[in-house]
Amino acid sequence: MGANYGTYEFNFMTKDGAADEARAKAAFDWCAEEYDWFEEDGFLLDGNSIWMGGNYCSALGDEGNDDEMSEWIKGMAEASGAEVISGYYISDHRESANELYWETKFEYKDGNCSFQVVRDGMGKPSALASLLASYESSFQMVGDGMSDDDDEGEVEVDEDDDAETVGGLRVKDGILNECLDKDATSVVIPDGVTKIGAWAFMDCKSLSSVEIPSSVTAISVEAFRGCKSLSSVVIPSSVTEIGRYAFSHCESLSSVEFGGTMAQWDAVKGKMWLLDYSPATSVKCADGEWRKSAIVENGVLVEYTDKDAASVEIPEEVTEIGVLAFRDCSSLSSVSIPSSVAEIGEDAFFHCYSLSSVEFGGTAAQWEAVEKGDGWNGNASAKTVKCADGEASIYDDNI
Repeated sequence: MGANYGTYEFNFMTKDGAADEARAKAAFDWCAEEYDWFEEDGFLLDGNSIWMGGNYCSALGDEGNDDEMSEWIKGMAEASGAEVISGYYISDHRESANELYWETKFEYKDGNCSFQVVRDGMGKPSALASLLASYESSFQMVGDGMSDDDDEGEVEVDEDDDAETVGGLRVKDGILNECLDKDATSVVIPDGVTKIGAWAFMDCKSLSSVEIPSSVTAISVEAFRGCKSLSSVVIPSSVTEIGRYAFSHCESLSSVEFGGTMAQWDAVKGKMWLLDYSPATSVKCADGEWRKSAIVENGVLVEYTDKDAASVEIPEEVTEIGVLAFRDCSSLSSVSIPSSVAEIGEDAFFHCYSLSSVEFGGTAAQWEAVEKGDGWNGNASAKTVKCADGEASIYDDNI
């Protein structure tokens, strides 16, 4: 077997679609207390999301660990008292670089779950099926999961009879949950839709154009991920929140426009890894072009978007460098951190292989006082930090 790595993401929401930070934190604290491995592999992102990655996470999803995984997720739901949890699991077992071994997605709401095996290399539902059974949700397997056809291996739970189908789109309570026509080339989202749900258009590979009405205020996690033919998109000024990876892997996406001003775009929540693996590098706003590389929210640098940057000077307004903030900035060779920074999150410089120079605006004593998460310096080759009064080791008791 090739590389073995698993990732999970769980997004905690209220019934009306608002981020539920309190329940996410409760679930996060429960996981940290119950599982020794979680301290290294678990992260609290954006306040209402839990992300986990690592070899142990992958093992949980493998054949033979169904009971253990079910117990973990059920405990997390019970500990948090969550109203809505949506998420996905990817088990990255690879025989070759292009092989995706296992991918599942699910949503838990009021004790009922909808669950789909997107890709299943084992020919069976993932261990998440055990969780669904524990909530007494009925589901049936369609196909044996071994076919290359994307429709095979799908698990359907609780087909929502209350959902309305409009122009090939499944809509309920103002939320566009799914584009049913995966071969659609053009879509006009009906007025009245307020939210584009997680994965709603994921892998609609023929989709080349989409019209988003001004009634939409939120675009969820990975909503348009993998829409390889989508070349341009106009986001209305009504949108105030965009989930992670919303337009990632859109290989033809070269033009992104926003109906509001650059200040309004700055205020849009989320946007993390918005255009990952997409050619677009900026957002055209009503009063100019937004090219800001450092996304800062409430003093936290949540993401540095210019993955080709060789040198970065972090703004003085930053007090914390977030988890995975510089993820995959593989060309980054030097970074200057201001003395205002008091905390650096776990894996902040993950896969920054070229990072050989780190400077800090404060003293060596101040640097030692900075709270540093596990693996914050990733794969950096730098061994020392240049401070205002001399050099300090990049490694200290906080790591």
